[in-house]
Amino acid sequence: MQRLTIIRLVLLAALATGFTLLLLQWRTPLTQVGGDSVSLVTDPQSDAAPEHTLADAPASLRERLHQSLLRGAQQAAAQQLTQSLNTLHWRESEWQADPNAGLERLQQRCQQQLSRAFERNTDDSDIQQLCEQQLLLSLAESQGLTLEQASRFISLSRENPQPLKQFQQRSPLSDFDNPLQFFEQYWATQDALYGTDISREVFSAQRDGMRFNQRFQDFLTQAKNLPLKDRLAWYEQQQQQFASQHGQPLSALSSDAIDHVNRLISLYEAGDAANAGDKLQQRYQLRRQYLSEASAERWRKREERQLKESGTLAKLH
Repeated sequence: MQRLTIIRLVLLAALATGFTLLLLQWRTPLTQVGGDSVSLVTDPQSDAAPEHTLADAPASLRERLHQSLLRGAQQAAAQQLTQSLNTLHWRESEWQADPNAGLERLQQRCQQQLSRAFERNTDDSDIQQLCEQQLLLSLAESQGLTLEQASRFISLSRENPQPLKQFQQRSPLSDFDNPLQFFEQYWATQDALYGTDISREVFSAQRDGMRFNQRFQDFLTQAKNLPLKDRLAWYEQQQQQFASQHGQPLSALSSDAIDHVNRLISLYEAGDAANAGDKLQQRYQLRRQYLSEASAERWRKREERQLKESGTLAKLH
């Protein structure tokens, strides 16, 4: 992965240098050539050199500039693909349910992006091949796989679409004591399909996030008599453990901080005999601290209505 990153940086530096030189060459004032000497054509009556448009540039320079712009578009598509893969890997349930659908969606987006840039003289099959190659490179880099492993993952995903749906048809959720048991069995089939060296690299972040959620539920039922500081210390230890294993905090699994805040509220309220009004104020303070005052106010108004209508505050876990 380090070698792929170095290659990308070298290519990006070369692209930036070449593009800058082309622009400088294009915007240099027109010259007059006589024999072996070159002199600038200047007009003493003129206060500034004329601005040139792209149409004024020689055809060869226009073509070189066009090619540089296309390479820039390809680089932008590659960066977008890598970012989208990271989002898919960390936050989207589709990655667990049907990785092939996610990969195909990202490849199609890449092809659409390049089709707009390569609006002429490029066959659709060439663009498809470019995006297939870039998907392979980005998958290997973002997931810590070799190119061979990334290629195997893509091929097996295409050959086995909608694996979660197929598994659920064979083993309904009702056959298991809780959702985590269902998913643990499903993950075992994924390990068998891809091999653990691939599947655990690719899926481990979301898997461990779901395992933590179950541990958190179990902890809440067992920690009613623990002091608040001990409950918070346990949560902090769990966050540190996840970050050390995956290089990202638990919050990377969510698009905002609301999951973290809801867990804090649940830890504060576990075994707490405070009345609903005090809990409502505590929730407001935590949301104001970790989200925003506006968000905290919206939540408070919503929960005040709920408390008035039902007489209780809903649990947040």
